[in-house]
Amino acid sequence: MSGFETLLSPYELTDKVILRNRLISGSGQQALTQGPEPFPTDTTFDDIIAVAAAGASIVTFTHYGIYGGGAAMGDQSRMPFEMEQAHFMNYDYDKPKIWNLLTQYSTLVHMYGSKAIVRIGASRLVWPKGKSYLGGDKSMYKIPEDYLWKFGKRMTFAARNPSAVSSDWRDKCVSKEEIRKVQDELVDLCKKYKSSGFDGISFRADRFLDKDTNIREDEYGGEIENRGRFFLELFSMIKEQVGEDFLIEVNLMADSDHGHDGELPHGYTLEECIRFLKMIEPYIDYVQLRERLNTGYQCLSYNSKPGVHPVLEHAKALKDAGFKKGVAVNGGFTIPEDMEAALNSGTCDMIATARSFLADPLFIKKITSDIRPTPCLRCNKCHHHIHDLWITGCSVNPKASLTHRLLGTVKPSLKKKKVAVIGGGPIGMRTACFAAENGHDVTLFEKTGYLGGKLKHGDLYESKWTIKEYRLWLIEEMDRLGVKVQMNCEPSPEDIKNAGFDTVIACTGSVAKRPPVEGADDPKVWTAEDVYEQRAELGQKVVIVGGAEVATDTAIHLAQIGKDVVVVTREDTMMKREQRAGGLHMVHELHFPDLGFGTLAPVWAIYDNLNPVFEATTIKVTPTSVTYVKDGNEVTVDCDSVIVTGGYAPCTESAMKYGRAAGEFYVAGDVQADLPG
Repeated sequence: MSGFETLLSPYELTDKVILRNRLISGSGQQALTQGPEPFPTDTTFDDIIAVAAAGASIVTFTHYGIYGGGAAMGDQSRMPFEMEQAHFMNYDYDKPKIWNLLTQYSTLVHMYGSKAIVRIGASRLVWPKGKSYLGGDKSMYKIPEDYLWKFGKRMTFAARNPSAVSSDWRDKCVSKEEIRKVQDELVDLCKKYKSSGFDGISFRADRFLDKDTNIREDEYGGEIENRGRFFLELFSMIKEQVGEDFLIEVNLMADSDHGHDGELPHGYTLEECIRFLKMIEPYIDYVQLRERLNTGYQCLSYNSKPGVHPVLEHAKALKDAGFKKGVAVNGGFTIPEDMEAALNSGTCDMIATARSFLADPLFIKKITSDIRPTPCLRCNKCHHHIHDLWITGCSVNPKASLTHRLLGTVKPSLKKKKVAVIGGGPIGMRTACFAAENGHDVTLFEKTGYLGGKLKHGDLYESKWTIKEYRLWLIEEMDRLGVKVQMNCEPSPEDIKNAGFDTVIACTGSVAKRPPVEGADDPKVWTAEDVYEQRAELGQKVVIVGGAEVATDTAIHLAQIGKDVVVVTREDTMMKREQRAGGLHMVHELHFPDLGFGTLAPVWAIYDNLNPVFEATTIKVTPTSVTYVKDGNEVTVDCDSVIVTGGYAPCTESAMKYGRAAGEFYVAGDVQADLPG
């Protein structure tokens, strides 16, 4: 794919380090790729080395121990099973032999022409004791009960309790002696990584700089220069004791005026960030500037738009202030054209991304071969576990986290087969692509005149723009791979048999169900499918029965176009299956200065015209009313229109009729199970 000359050009990071291109990996190592082994396994190696194979010039490995950066933690043995961090990797770095494995890792990364760095930090050092690194106790964070009606009771992040006073925090701050001990141990850790072939470190800095976290009153607190003193001392020690050639990346949000988790009073301003980076500039090699947590560098389709990257303004301000070291930006850069445009603007030197490599491990190889990479949906299912499964994965790359297993279980076909794929939804199209990639002769049959199935909502719902992009990519990919597509065609089993197909893969999908509620079958009561198929005739006031993903997406769409929406759900939150760190319950910053708190809020919380009713059981609907029971009380809400969502039923019969149409028969996708709505 032409037009990416700057992205693919080499970059002189230092006078001794030349990167092969300007694309580096963010700290996107998946945390649930292995079992209880106290050392990195082949699973983890395959997962992260694939980023080097994909073409990243710098690959970031995570230190899974007490000095892990970000969410990486120390001993999790006392954490409950339900707590996600209890399932994270945890390595025993006191065993000398673990460094043998890490040396193998760095050697493999170097074989691909990439640099190997490790993400470390100190924020988790004393949290198990109820402390934050420079102060702060998370037990003092609580969202006022008055606001739970809007957010739901299953908040991922709580907010600052206005009754928490700084004096309660200051007696929990670590001593100066402990600070020096941490610095000495971090320097020693860097020495070990350098002796194992690593080229440098990536250090998370933002939590230590936040006023909301650092409430010290000595030389390590107060003005930004004092809050940054820990790093100034640490980085100078590393350069002196480990070597000038050991790279130091500082990784932080450029603008954190409400703190890391959207809390109050504030974290630090862009101006303070620039002062800090100028102060430590002599001791670092480059900075990775990020946008805000979840609202930026882990953004979703709900809070981002293609081509819009506020971090570029932050990078420009830093360069305008005279910062001479390398500047990498991180903030939803998943589209190659966006990356090239950012670099050509002159505001940054490198692009940091992680999700791009998970979505397509051949990301750079494809853009150099005029092939569009698999687009990232920005769903963040790679960030933490999916629903009730203890695995991280990718919505568009089913091989993510499983490559090492697939090598032994998925064998190449012994002959080219004639394959029929029944159904042109997302699973049908993706299945056709995989079959064609494996060398088969593939024909896809779609009974309607539209490819994409239920992805059609992406054409209408503003917040689902990545779904639309993915649907269009699938169509383009089928054409590239030579998949034959027959539209408005539902072949009979006899047609398939007579055409001589060797294999049938039925991807017949599912159909929307109405809930078992009195009145829900009335044809004047609409479904979510009626909305995105644009059949529904809706008035101004709309009540939606059900609060799962489809219902919530529909509610958000209607709120965006100005409807007054009420959502009635039995659950204690909306989108309950999406309750996870990095997910849809921590998307928007909401601040309440008069109450003294702020929070990261769920996708629906920013809409004043979208109001949920939690823990309510709907007992009757009409085209203009919904009756529910909550707390033992029966309530009827009058409205102009009603939408019901009852999940999806698999089209099993449509699939099974092809069971004997060819020598091999498979089913894939929604046809295999009931799904929530």
